[in-house]
Amino acid sequence: MPKVKKYHRSYIADFETSGELMYNTYGRADVYLGGIVELKENIKSDDVILFTQIKDFFKLISKLGGRKKTNILIYFHNLTWDGYFILDYLKNNNIPHDTLIDERGKFYSIFYRVNTRTTVTFYCSYLNTLMAVKNLPGSTKTEDLDYNKDYKKYKLTDFTTKEINYLKQ
Repeated sequence: MPKVKKYHRSYIADFETSGELMYNTYGRADVYLGGIVELKENIKSDDVILFTQIKDFFKLISKLGGRKKTNILIYFHNLTWDGYFILDYLKNNNIPHDTLIDERGKFYSIFYRVNTRTTVTFYCSYLNTLMAVKNLPGSTKTEDLDYNKDYKKYKLTDFTTKEINYLKQ
C-alpha cells in the first residue's frame, strides 16, 4: 500500500492575473498581485502575505519549510488557471516538477521539491475536495477586479484599497 504523505503546513493562495490589455501589450499574461495565508483558526486579513510577482511567491514559499523536513500543501481554488502560471515559472527556471492533469486539461496537483528538506504540493481545492476555498478557513471574494490595467510597473504600494482587500478576503 502506498505511503500517504503527511503535510506539516497548509496554506491558501490566490493569484490575480493580468487581462487582455497586458497580453496585447507584452505578449503574455502575468501574475500582478497575489496572496498566501496559512490555514489556521481565526485567520485575519493582516495574516495574508501579499506579493506582486510570481518570482516573489516562489521566494516566499522557499522559506516556509525552515530547517526541518517539511511537506507544504498550498490550495488554489482554480489550479487549472493558476497552475499555468506556476508551471510557466517552474519550466522557465528549470525546476523539476510533477503534475496530475486529466485528459480535459484540469489540474489536480503540481508537486516540486524546494530543497532536500522541503516539498511543496499545489492542490486544487475544488477538484480534489469538491469544496470551495470559502469552506476552508477564510472567506470568499465578492466582486471582480479590473483586469485591464497595465500592471507591469505596479509596486505593492500602487494598488488600491479595493484591490488589496479583494485579495485578503
